[in-house]
Amino acid sequence: STSFERDRVNAALDEIAADLERFRADLTTAGSAEASIEWFVEARYQAQVWELDTPLPTPRLDRNADVDALIDSFHRTHERIYAVRDEGSAVEFVNWKGRLSIRPFDPPPAPEPVEACYTPLPDTHRECFFEGLGRVSTPVFRGVGLVAGAEIRGPAIVEEPTTTLVIPPQMRAHLSAAGTYVLDCR
Repeated sequence: STSFERDRVNAALDEIAADLERFRADLTTAGSAEASIEWFVEARYQAQVWELDTPLPTPRLDRNADVDALIDSFHRTHERIYAVRDEGSAVEFVNWKGRLSIRPFDPPPAPEPVEACYTPLPDTHRECFFEGLGRVSTPVFRGVGLVAGAEIRGPAIVEEPTTTLVIPPQMRAHLSAAGTYVLDCR
């Protein structure tokens, strides 16, 4: 802070900004996404061992007032972390950094709800035991063959590639537009 080299610092900040913009441009999905850059410097009181990430008040330090605001930002950061500030000591600025933050895209809208519009035919039947009913011939459905709007009344079984859904008696499953099964009492 006693011999601040504004031109060299601004050149470094410009280089960081260009690198971050190239990185952002390379992200094909982030081309039109909202993005922001935050600026930091690792700083410390002269001869201290530990640096603190200190936010820059402006992305460029063109005026003496900008440098003074940065020094004050460091004093506040030091006071927040260590509960002391030493305004009489020089501040060393070690590493200049930028952080690119890209706001994720909004998720696509939820699919329109689909009312149960059909009762599918089972692919096969299997003998299963249900409490209160004993052994019964139970319809078995292959999940890959079902489409949104299918309503299956229990007792039944739906076989998916990674799981099996047992629909007990007195319940029904409805395949939603999002591809999930909604179970409820009938």
